[in-house]
Amino acid sequence: MATSLILQGRGISWAEGQAHKRQRKILNPGFNTQESRALFSVSSASADALCDKWMGLVMSNHNRQVVVDVPTWISRAALDVITEGKSAFGIRLNCLQDPESTLARVFDSMLLDVFGTPSVAQIFMEESLQYIPEEILEYCSKHSSNPRLRRIRENKEVTAAIAKDLMKEKADSLLEERGAQDILTLLVKTNMDAEAKHKMSDEELYAQMRYE
Repeated sequence: MATSLILQGRGISWAEGQAHKRQRKILNPGFNTQESRALFSVSSASADALCDKWMGLVMSNHNRQVVVDVPTWISRAALDVITEGKSAFGIRLNCLQDPESTLARVFDSMLLDVFGTPSVAQIFMEESLQYIPEEILEYCSKHSSNPRLRRIRENKEVTAAIAKDLMKEKADSLLEERGAQDILTLLVKTNMDAEAKHKMSDEELYAQMRYE
């Protein structure tokens, strides 16, 4: 829970009890059978594009030998899956073709930067997080000069800015009765229609997008 709070914020994997129940109720409409099927075709197309990209790298080398940074390429392919068409975000980023896109850059080597080659002190701190009050964790994650926490902070700031713009766009589309059927649109619609006490805050909504 503590790690989820630092990495993504107050989203579904952090929440417990009534908070978890409230968030799950808002999220459920976006993950029924129809939406799950839509993800399959997009995932398949992204996997094919990734294989073509790797084959192109091999063929472009006269020795037919090349070192492939698999985690980075998989991350870019995954971003394409969750953002394209009727899947999560309903936009097209083409991260496989444009590695310099904002979202691709901010997620590039993210887990390696945060969790890779930890020192003994780092391992101790990660195991101790569950005993530290949430208020202190949030303060440290926002103000610490630790390079790992700075990396997380950069990711959260960029994703929050993108999430804010996307959610405004989805809300405007719904008000004009031209909303799409991607998961993000369904999330925004369900939250707009919910009773005030059941609505998710902006920060909770941004956190859900980080989980996507």
